[in-house]
Amino acid sequence: MKKMKEKNLARFTQTLVDALQAENRFSTAAHYSSAVRNYLLFIGQKSPGAAGRAENVGIDALSQDNIAAFNRYLLNKGLAPNTVSFYNRVLRAIWNKAVRAALVPRGAANPFEGVYTGNWRTCKRAIAPEAIQDLSALDAAGLQPQMSAARDIFLFSFYTMGMSFVDIAHLRRTNLDGDTIRYTRRKTGQQMCVKIIPEIRSLLDRNDTGGEYLFPLIRSGSTPGQAYAQYASALTGYNRHLKKLGEMAGGIGRISSYTARHSWATIARDRDIPVAVISQALGHTSEKTTRTYLADIDFRELDKANRLVAAEISACSDSL
Repeated sequence: MKKMKEKNLARFTQTLVDALQAENRFSTAAHYSSAVRNYLLFIGQKSPGAAGRAENVGIDALSQDNIAAFNRYLLNKGLAPNTVSFYNRVLRAIWNKAVRAALVPRGAANPFEGVYTGNWRTCKRAIAPEAIQDLSALDAAGLQPQMSAARDIFLFSFYTMGMSFVDIAHLRRTNLDGDTIRYTRRKTGQQMCVKIIPEIRSLLDRNDTGGEYLFPLIRSGSTPGQAYAQYASALTGYNRHLKKLGEMAGGIGRISSYTARHSWATIARDRDIPVAVISQALGHTSEKTTRTYLADIDFRELDKANRLVAAEISACSDSL
């Protein structure tokens, strides 16, 4: 990195954001901006007045005491531990770039030493085949256009073996090769291939607007920056509509953009499809990732065991 003299946290971060955007890495750029914006809000609350204004906050504000207090501040606001950890990783990346740019004194204490930057395992919720059918059975004519489109994208994700929303949003007509969809997974760069079964064909036909993209989530001719902004906006709306759909379709409950992917993997596992096949379908880079993924998304066996044990206690109580 070119040597810099800028030691102001906000301005230094903006130089990093500008560089990322120039490389079309808009998601990472947005993460940098969000993490620093939240950190500066915290500093402003901790040090009101001129001392807390963004233009006066130096990179040295990333201190061990401040990072620890920032973590408590975020948790007290109700943010999930994984979100707090994510902000820590982003701020650590900015700090490391500042170190490489010689903006941090030699021998300065690492503010992230001992700070948790991992991921807590969370219960990822899959839904049953019957619930997928309930969603499919919703009368499209009775749904608002945005709700109908969200339902179709969810089903498309499921029938394409858990294709992620970002990949769906960027699918172009050029990704169609006869009866096959060929695309590059944006997260890992893996080449993916999906056979167009009748359910997929029906969803494609129903949402065909004749544009460049298979689903009208990104406008034709958009610059990379515009395309990212349109995708991010579409994802927010998609999850909002899915929440309503989950309530409508037989009371399925809360569903999100990840639910279709988790559900396909769970159903495949329950049908004794080999982990190697599930791993390839999901676009994972290793079976180890898939095994961890499958372990996270289904706790039904544990629930079943717990219910059996609880039933034993109840049976003993009834016999007294």
